[in-house]
Amino acid sequence: MPTTKVKTKDEAGVEREVEIDLATVPDQVIVDHMKTKGAAYLPTAAFEAELNRRGIGIAKGLGYRRPEELEDDPDHVAKVIAKHAPNAGANEAARAKELTDRVNTERAGWTERELEPLKKAAKDEKDKADATIATLTTRGMHKEIIAAYASVGAKQALLKGEDPKSLAPIVALRAGRYGYDPRTENFYVRNPAGDGFVISSKATEQAPYVTIQEDAEQWAGNKNNAEFIQQGRQTGAGLGATAAGGAGDGTITLTPEQHGNPAEYERALKAVGGDYSKIRVAPQPNPYGI
Repeated sequence: MPTTKVKTKDEAGVEREVEIDLATVPDQVIVDHMKTKGAAYLPTAAFEAELNRRGIGIAKGLGYRRPEELEDDPDHVAKVIAKHAPNAGANEAARAKELTDRVNTERAGWTERELEPLKKAAKDEKDKADATIATLTTRGMHKEIIAAYASVGAKQALLKGEDPKSLAPIVALRAGRYGYDPRTENFYVRNPAGDGFVISSKATEQAPYVTIQEDAEQWAGNKNNAEFIQQGRQTGAGLGATAAGGAGDGTITLTPEQHGNPAEYERALKAVGGDYSKIRVAPQPNPYGI
């Protein structure tokens, strides 16, 4: 236990310095000293330290606590809030709602200001791309129609429009029959009874349905269409197959395989100056010999 030297006076009034054991100092003396600033004893550094230690013990014994301890006590904090700020929870809830509403408002504003224009621009780009693809697909189909019907001898008047912007009559007459199949990337005769396409009697894995070329050949073989076919070009059941144009007549005859090859067909078309009517397709041999 620490000791300290203090100055005091004896009964004769003579001032003396004596050493005392701080443990022998009664609590009441400590309390009195705290009130009177040391009427009985003169404090020194060690005495002040003991005063602090003993004072803390006395304070705790009386139920007092340091402020930092109280701040960490949830029960104490709850009591303070309940006494001095009973509406703090409601205020926090209102504040939270205000912040949520503000965030939602900002989000809505950002959506309208930033996101919606981006979505619209993306949709416009997609619509434009879809329209371009549809246009190119339609042009490809029209080109294939003209080539197919020219190859079976359709009259020149059916293969060209009145001006470059006009549809050829054969396209206007027959285009509605055909549709595009993205799986095989080819054009076929639509099924008039519903969805899909008409199954071909010459079906292959690459072309399971009636192609424009096959449909054109069937059209040319129909006697009712004889007036639309150039003289000497109609073929079909009961009509007999005509030979391809002879040397010097300016026509080019392709096999069905060559006609179905884009590169071969373009080369032939270039050779006849772009005249579809001068490209012919040799009839396929009858597998039954009849």
